[in-house]
Amino acid sequence: MSEEISASEHERRRQKKLLTLAIVLLVLCAVALLALPLERVPFFARVYMALFDLIIAAVLFVVGRQKFSGK
Repeated sequence: MSEEISASEHERRRQKKLLTLAIVLLVLCAVALLALPLERVPFFARVYMALFDLIIAAVLFVVGRQKFSGK
């Protein structure tokens, strides 16, 4: 029985780590879209893509807080 608890706790930690990594990567991509001088992509398109990345990161953050706040 204790093996099942430790296995589920290990899976929970792994999921939390992957969720945190996804959020950080989305935020870094949004910053890179705005900071890098990309001449082929119009500025307003870059702003919309960065905004979309930040919204998805915020949604993932809220979902993660709801899922992992119990323990």
